[in-house]
Amino acid sequence: MLFNRKKRIEPAKVNNAVNDTSSNDSKPTVKMVNSNDPYRLYEQYIKYWYDGDPETAYEYALKAAKAGDEDGLLTYGLHYMDGNGVEVDKEKAFNAYKIGAELGGHDTQVQLARSYEHGEGTEVDIEKAIYWYEESLKKEDDYRIRNRIEELRALTDSALAEKLAEKKAKEAEEERKRQEELDNYYNTEEGKQKLYERYLSGAAKGYPVSQYSLGVCNREGRGTTVDKAQALYWFETAARNGHLDAMYETARCYESGEGTAVNKPVAFYWYLKAAREGHEASKNVVKQITPDEAISYLNSVSETENEKLGSDAKRLKELMEFDLYKNGAENGNAVAMRNLSKCYEKGIGTDADPSQAFYWLKKAAEAGDADSQYHLGMCYEKGTGTEKDENQAFYWYKTASDNGHIDAMYELASCYDLGTGVAKDLNQAFYLYDQLCQKGYIRAQYAMCYLVMSDLTSEQRDKAVYWLEQAGKVDYEDSQSWLYTFYSYGMHSLKPDEKKALYWLEKLAEGGDIESQREAYKRYNEGIGTAVNKQKALYYLSKIAEGGDIDAQIDLYNIYRTGEAGVQKDDKRVFYRCEKLAEEGFERAYYNLGLLYLKGQGTSRSNYKGFYWMKQSAEAGDVKGMEILYELYRDGIGTDADMSQYRYWYKMWKQSK
Repeated sequence: MLFNRKKRIEPAKVNNAVNDTSSNDSKPTVKMVNSNDPYRLYEQYIKYWYDGDPETAYEYALKAAKAGDEDGLLTYGLHYMDGNGVEVDKEKAFNAYKIGAELGGHDTQVQLARSYEHGEGTEVDIEKAIYWYEESLKKEDDYRIRNRIEELRALTDSALAEKLAEKKAKEAEEERKRQEELDNYYNTEEGKQKLYERYLSGAAKGYPVSQYSLGVCNREGRGTTVDKAQALYWFETAARNGHLDAMYETARCYESGEGTAVNKPVAFYWYLKAAREGHEASKNVVKQITPDEAISYLNSVSETENEKLGSDAKRLKELMEFDLYKNGAENGNAVAMRNLSKCYEKGIGTDADPSQAFYWLKKAAEAGDADSQYHLGMCYEKGTGTEKDENQAFYWYKTASDNGHIDAMYELASCYDLGTGVAKDLNQAFYLYDQLCQKGYIRAQYAMCYLVMSDLTSEQRDKAVYWLEQAGKVDYEDSQSWLYTFYSYGMHSLKPDEKKALYWLEKLAEGGDIESQREAYKRYNEGIGTAVNKQKALYYLSKIAEGGDIDAQIDLYNIYRTGEAGVQKDDKRVFYRCEKLAEEGFERAYYNLGLLYLKGQGTSRSNYKGFYWMKQSAEAGDVKGMEILYELYRDGIGTDADMSQYRYWYKMWKQSK
């Protein structure tokens, strides 16, 4: 049925007849057009619909309906009838058509008649169907509707039915002849050209069928010259607008390199998209692709194609993965069960469902998958998807550990160490940690720090310290911190060792720990636990300063300015430190930095920059800065001479002295 925008229904007549709030409970709020003009609202519906966003399009259709436009009411009904952007609800569609029909809308009268005729959203009522078809004819004559009225009346009149059958047979023959003549015409060069122009007009209006037809014309040279690249352009345009045959043809072009370079990943993407929407030929192609190939193709598209295609490819990949894992899980594959659990956990290809995630994880664990056994133990320990159960956590950690899962072995050792789900057993914990340490498992090496503080034998403690040191040597900061503490203060039979304490302190300092840098500076500067070493002290003071410590920057500035601590004076470093302090907002540095620029000390001379920093100093209240600034204004150094500014800052200097 063709629909024309003929009648606008006055908003006042609607009288809140359409009042649907249920959809707002499950939809995010849409920022609507700030207008009560139903035509503008309807245009927004069209825009979002062809942008591939039916849910937002639906919101605009509903808004237009409430504003009293027939097309809004019509679209509102069509959405609910077909389930576009909302759940199918034919009763709501029927009610919308009824409102529009009673307000005089031609197209809604036709749809209401069809609802009565087919019993969609209401009981079948042929008399009412005829009534509303006849009402629609009052607005616009349509031979198809007149024919339909005759057909409906013939349902209860056998004589009329016989005449109608004869009439239909005659019309069918006439239609066949007309179509044959039309086909013959469109096979002429003139006809092909006319048809091509007609398709161009439809394509410009965004009609996917016309866009697809242009692709066919360009591919076959019907009404235009053969242009395979242009054919692909129109096929792909129609495909993006949801045309299934166009998706298939687009895929074929990319697969064979027709009008473009061969691109099998993109070809598969379009085959899969069409197949998932019911295109039979595309389904047959997809069946021939292995799951691994399919995932690889979709990964390629999502990583390299444009954003819209890439995100959709990722979505299709997730849907495909979910289907594959579900099928495998239901057929007893433990790895598929584990992956299906992840899909439910993270909402990949389906809605997130913690209970289903736990269900399939447990099934995978029971089927012998060690990784699932480990993660199931974590679920029981943390209460994820189930109630906390430390006994079950211990059981599954041990089961996974017995199956060679290294992370599970660590958690099992931790259970023995802390008494989680089992009686505390430090010897068993030490044994398992030691086994892991020998495999290079750093977390276990670090865990030895807690055993060092426990009641171990001297031999076990020495071994624990050894493994803790191995973790420290690969820059595992927490291990270094514990080793520094142990060697600084001693622990059980482990005696203090200043040399080793300093070694681990410096490892921490080199790793960027500011407190360790301060402690290392103090030790070398004052000779605590080592000989005084001013060069080392200066090194760590520089580290502290680079970390943004103002006091350290000031100390370095003074050291390089005066040559303290056996350090040679260095104007460039003085300037560098002064500039860093000024840039970080340290007001006392403004004056000194200004002087350095004016004198060219440690940097190139710049009266302009000298003036700038002196002004900053003066405005911050520095009396010395005010004194220099008024002289700069008086003599025009770094700025234009300005006697009014000279007098102002001279007065400020005199008052502040």
